[in-house]
Amino acid sequence: MQYENITNSELNFTFESKNFLSIFGLYLFSLGTIFSGYSVYLFLEATERIDRTIITWSGQGLFWCLILFFIALFILFIPIEFLNVFKIYNSSFKDLIFNIIYSIGISLVSLMLFQFFISSDTMIMSDISSIGKSVSFAGFIAVPLILFLQHTLRTSLNFIDSGSYSFTLFIWIISSQIFLKSSLNSSAFEKFDLSNSISIKRYIASSFLGSKSKVVLIFFSSCLLSSSILKI
Repeated sequence: MQYENITNSELNFTFESKNFLSIFGLYLFSLGTIFSGYSVYLFLEATERIDRTIITWSGQGLFWCLILFFIALFILFIPIEFLNVFKIYNSSFKDLIFNIIYSIGISLVSLMLFQFFISSDTMIMSDISSIGKSVSFAGFIAVPLILFLQHTLRTSLNFIDSGSYSFTLFIWIISSQIFLKSSLNSSAFEKFDLSNSISIKRYIASSFLGSKSKVVLIFFSSCLLSSSILKI
C-alpha cells in the first residue's frame, strides 16, 4: 500500500492556503450554481411558463428571483476574482488529509448557518435552507470519497490531475441535488395530511426537482462546469 511508507515530512501538518482556497472555491461554485438554478425556476413560475407550486403571485416570484440571482452572482464572483485557485492539490497524503478536513469543516460551518440562521417560515425560505444544507451534506459525504478515489487512482490514470477540479465540482453539484430532493421530500412528508388539501399541494410542490426544474439546475450546472474547464 502507498500509505505504508509515509515520511515524517508528510505528517508535518501546517496550514496550506492553496488547499483551503481550492475546496472553498468548489463549495462556492456549487452553492451559487444551485441558487442560480432555483432563481430561474422561480422566474418560470412568475411568468407562468410552468404551474405555480411555490409562489402565489408574480410579484413575489420576480422579487425572489432577482434576489437569489444576484446572490448567486455574488457567490460565483468570489472564487473567480478573489480566490483564483482552479486546481485541486491532491498529490500527497498530506494534501488529501487537508482537503478532506477543509471539505468537512466548510460544510459543517455552512450547515450550522443554514440550519440556525435561515428562517423556514415560508416555502421559499425553507427551500433556500434545504439548498444550503444539501450542499453541506454533499461536502460531508460525497466530496471526501471523490478526493480519496482521485488520490488513489492518480498514479494509474494520468488524466485525473488535469480534470480533478471540474470532476469534483460536477460530483458536488449532482450529489447536492440528490440530497436536496431527499430533503424536500422528507420535510414535505412530515407536514403531509390527507385531510388537508393545502398540505397535499405542498407535498406535490416539494418534488419540483423531479421535473422541469431539475433540467434547469442541471443546465446551469453544465454551463458552470464548461466555464471552469475553460478557466483551467
